[in-house]
Amino acid sequence: MTIMDHRFLPVRAEGVVQDISDLIADSFLLAGPVDEFAGLGVQIAIVIEAGAVSANVTLDRRTVNLLPALAAYFGAPGLTYPEPGTARAVGSMGEGRISVTITAPDPAQATSPQLRAAIDQALTPAARTAPGWVA
Repeated sequence: MTIMDHRFLPVRAEGVVQDISDLIADSFLLAGPVDEFAGLGVQIAIVIEAGAVSANVTLDRRTVNLLPALAAYFGAPGLTYPEPGTARAVGSMGEGRISVTITAPDPAQATSPQLRAAIDQALTPAARTAPGWVA
């Protein structure tokens, strides 16, 4: 008698197709809120892969003022400047299981000194010594 390796058992197409279809349909529950945020100037992309969930939040000039609150909420240790005119903060949620990247126009270029002060205050104390931190 031959025992078939459990890692190579055949997959029933009908069941898998239905499960995939259900999963895709469930994503439409997020579409409405994502569209509403887009109208305000906040783009949100949620990426779900095997073993990893990440969220990318992109702010525009109308919503750059949200950067301090988002950075603080998601525990971003500091800002990096991956390219001229762009600031990035990377934090997490769900006990570190979900990575959250926030990208915004460089707040140093904002006209409001209060915005820059709010960003500096919102970032954790370790931010000022974290790799990539630019004061």
